Amino acid sequence: MRPVTFVGDCEVTFQSQNLGSLRNCNDLLHDNSGLHSRIEEDGYLLIRSLINRETVIKARKTILSYADENGELPFKPDTELMDAVYNPDGQPAHTMGEKAVTHHPDVLEVLEGTELFNFFRWFFDQPCQTFDYKWLRMMSPGRAAGPHFDVVCMGRGSQRLHTCWIPFGDVPVEKGTLAILVGSHNLPSFNQI
Repeated sequence: MRPVTFVGDCEVTFQSQNLGSLRNCNDLLHDNSGLHSRIEEDGYLLIRSLINRETVIKARKTILSYADENGELPFKPDTELMDAVYNPDGQPAHTMGEKAVTHHPDVLEVLEGTELFNFFRWFFDQPCQTFDYKWLRMMSPGRAAGPHFDVVCMGRGSQRLHTCWIPFGDVPVEKGTLAILVGSHNLPSFNQI
């Protein structure tokens, strides 16, 4: 049986003509012009395992510990913290922009780590930087960030800004993943941005 999920108000089945897997670009990691062509075509780059897995898992533990200590029973009792089993009677801690967690050294090692900065320095062929504010999202089942595009809020006219979504652990489709409208950056309605 294939997973069914909602994108906005639409119920969709994964894999289907409406919802499919993103195209991996790891085979292009040593081909800068190939990466630029791919992002121009698709509007995104999916890179797997760029950041050391142990580093990501360590940051996950830090984030979940923060949520556990600062929320109201956010995880189901008698479950492993690292499984992050949502407690429908609980309330997770607020994490977006909360420097106590977003700027914890374990989390910054992922968000501002060498692997990520080296990639973007190479991709842009110049030094790069990130915002001090970190949009660290923790979503309960049935909730979503909602459809949006970041260039309006963060771009300030620059065409050299890229949003980087990093899952802090494995996220199977059944648990909710990032959905991208592939090629939407080339729609005529986006020319005004």
